[in-house]
Amino acid sequence: MERERSQAIGDDDIEPFITLSEESTDLYAVSYVERISCPDPLEFYRSYVSQNRPDPVNRGSDAISHWPALYRWTNDYLRERMGSEPVTVDVTPNGYGDAVVDDKYFVKPQEINVTFGEFLDLHEKRGGGEDEAIYYVQHQNGNFQSEFQRLSDDIDDELEWASQAFGASPDVVNFWMGEDRSVSSLHKDFYENIYAVVKGTKTFTLLPPTDLPFLYVDRFIGARYSREDSGKFRIKEDEPREEIPWIPVDPDSADLEAYPLFRYAHPVQCEVKEGEVLYLPSLWFHKVAQRGDETGRTIAINYWYNMQFSGNWCYYRFMEKSIEKAKERGYATRGRK
Repeated sequence: MERERSQAIGDDDIEPFITLSEESTDLYAVSYVERISCPDPLEFYRSYVSQNRPDPVNRGSDAISHWPALYRWTNDYLRERMGSEPVTVDVTPNGYGDAVVDDKYFVKPQEINVTFGEFLDLHEKRGGGEDEAIYYVQHQNGNFQSEFQRLSDDIDDELEWASQAFGASPDVVNFWMGEDRSVSSLHKDFYENIYAVVKGTKTFTLLPPTDLPFLYVDRFIGARYSREDSGKFRIKEDEPREEIPWIPVDPDSADLEAYPLFRYAHPVQCEVKEGEVLYLPSLWFHKVAQRGDETGRTIAINYWYNMQFSGNWCYYRFMEKSIEKAKERGYATRGRK
């Protein structure tokens, strides 16, 4: 039996949210993600940033086509430049870090500190065994500046057209390296995100902020994976105990019996390939899967720009509070108990 929670709103309250989601999808969100060439900053701001619309920039545009990283970043080159440098690596049993497990826990990855050369060794020796750990460099909050500065000549400190549109330089720059099994579960960020794929392909499943009422946000016990000497993983609760709000729905395979309101959501998928860039607006929900290059790698750089806490944020907070009030009236749990 699954524990019963008030996680979504009921039929009596849902109609206004359905209307909001449908009209916003028609007016400013997207039913598909169009591809453009490297934009002029003013055009980019007018057509995408101001409308809070995602925007992938084609390979072959001059967005990042000049980056040496696109041809330099072989494993041999990375080992030569970064092999002895210490880096933070996330470790999971299934590729999902920061995700809901057993409908009870919000589980973060185990973090280990190794040299980048050791990480490459682990990546190259992967075999897909049942007890094999999955390693992913995804430590955020500026890991490129703190751990990967030896690669700084291979990319831009910022993308000028984006910085001009946002009126500021990026707050942080992050380096990501993983494989096919590494997945980021559905979540949102309080940043404007410029995401550049250097190796492999990323598949983003995107949902607009107005789909919030259909995502069953709930609170889960904070925990972290811990790998034992035997190779088995266990889930260890955080101390002191803390509850973390997160989304339990997988938008790519949603169980509509368990999450019936998800049928009103508007997911759209977008592939971002090597040499392409995605503008992911703040507050958009996104799940990220990936497909490796010929060596099984995915590598990306993303730039986080601080979001403007203006009208969109006010609307979002109003929606959050309205959902909370609907829950307090005793509406709606999952379809399955």
